[in-house]
Amino acid sequence: MMKGFYRLVNREFAKWLWFIAAVCAAAIVVPLVLLHKELRPYNEYWVNERYEDVYASSGSILLFLVLLVLVCAFFSTDDLCGLLGQQEHLYLFDASGRSGGSLS
Repeated sequence: MMKGFYRLVNREFAKWLWFIAAVCAAAIVVPLVLLHKELRPYNEYWVNERYEDVYASSGSILLFLVLLVLVCAFFSTDDLCGLLGQQEHLYLFDASGRSGGSLS
């Protein structure tokens, strides 16, 4: 049974890996680009704003919310498709309750 569960977990995580990697890369790189764009007119003689205000005015907070909604939507549609039977079914037990269903 544990072997089947291990395969099931590996298959699910492999399916999610590309999406999670893309969201993590976007969450790291895009706020830096937005902050750089927001700080471009500043120079050493400028009266500096607080970092929190610059971060908020650059749009990074909105980006975080968009990425959060995107992750929630991805996992909810993935679960919904699995519940509706649009994806392949992975069984750990056959009809009689014995382990050894169709995981391969």
